[in-house]
Amino acid sequence: MKKKMEYESSQILLRAFNSLKKNDSFSLRQWSQIVGISPTNLNLILNSKRLLPKKHIIKLAESLSFDLLAQDNLKKAHSRDWCRHKGVTDITQEKSEDSSQDIKIEQVVIDDAILLKSWLHLALLEFSTCKNFSEDVSFLADKFAVSAHEIKSAMHELELAGYLVRDLKGNLSKKNKKMRIPTQKSRSLIRSFHKQNLQKAIDQLNQFHDAASFKARLITGCTVAVNLAQLDQVKLNLERCLIDTSTKLSTGDCTEVYQLQLQFFPLSKKKS
Repeated sequence: MKKKMEYESSQILLRAFNSLKKNDSFSLRQWSQIVGISPTNLNLILNSKRLLPKKHIIKLAESLSFDLLAQDNLKKAHSRDWCRHKGVTDITQEKSEDSSQDIKIEQVVIDDAILLKSWLHLALLEFSTCKNFSEDVSFLADKFAVSAHEIKSAMHELELAGYLVRDLKGNLSKKNKKMRIPTQKSRSLIRSFHKQNLQKAIDQLNQFHDAASFKARLITGCTVAVNLAQLDQVKLNLERCLIDTSTKLSTGDCTEVYQLQLQFFPLSKKKS
């Protein structure tokens, strides 16, 4: 019996749809009306019974709030699917560790209000994966230079929201090992989160001038003339670079938490 072909692009869309359905009561009929594709055809695509038509990729991705990186992953997955469907070799791409399988939509459709409320929330969540992690409030307060009250509050919220879970022995751990919160538009919550981390970087420059502190960080940049036609591709490259670098940094036994922050913005004013 011939084995059913599972399309990678269909699986990406299915995960996204299921997450939206779970979090926002999003129905197939509602989605059908938004994208102008019949529920029957959508169902065939989601279940790998029909290859996603190329002309619908962007429309479906945008309807699911995919950002540029997630859209690019979907396009590449579709290209691999098309080659498998036609029985030809895809010589233009190689599936890498940071491809669409790594950036699952279950990591996108989440209650980011809890995670982005404070820089401390994500920092504690990441620290829970370190080999020297301890729930001791005094230890954590000293580690992150905050009050015991802030630690208790943040840990409680993370556990209550299900980002930190306990195993059978009662030990806390991060539920989703890989998380990514992409954005399609400017949001006050995310702007506030970035401001907090930018302020942490400014604090580093203002307060820590010793050789050891300088060696432990990298705060650098370059001012460059830009061809705007390259903008979207460069933004994709930078996002992928962040993911690659994060993966390398997290390999092996981790003991500290860093903020890997990237700023890329215009200095000159574009004529309207």
